[in-house]
Amino acid sequence: MTDDDLDQRKFPRVEFNLAPEPGEQLPLWVNSAPPPPQGLAGVVLNMSEGGIQVLTGADQPLQAERYAVRLLPDGAGPEDGFTLNAHCNWSSPLSTIGHLHGLEFDDFSARAGQFLADYGLEVAERKWVRCLLTQPH
Repeated sequence: MTDDDLDQRKFPRVEFNLAPEPGEQLPLWVNSAPPPPQGLAGVVLNMSEGGIQVLTGADQPLQAERYAVRLLPDGAGPEDGFTLNAHCNWSSPLSTIGHLHGLEFDDFSARAGQFLADYGLEVAERKWVRCLLTQPH
């Protein structure tokens, strides 16, 4: 992506983690599918008011068009966090590590805005933000 492409974005992004380098270790839960019907586990790489980039395991490509994305900040359990509805714009395999997905939000909540503001202040520290991708209700 060029600097011109970055200038075309509608919203600034908050980077949580860069895509893993070859050979870099990911947390175990990235490659472990949660038990059904919880959905697919993922790691949030970056997020803006308009969308999110998520890394799922190598055996977990996204199959549907629409998802409920439940964000789980480090240390949060499945009952914590918050959910945003999104649709998948693109997916791409990322070597043998997993699949990278770009999802666009259908809506954006004040809670998500506060989450971005809070995490945006701490970009120097490497953060793992998990998510669960499920079918929307």
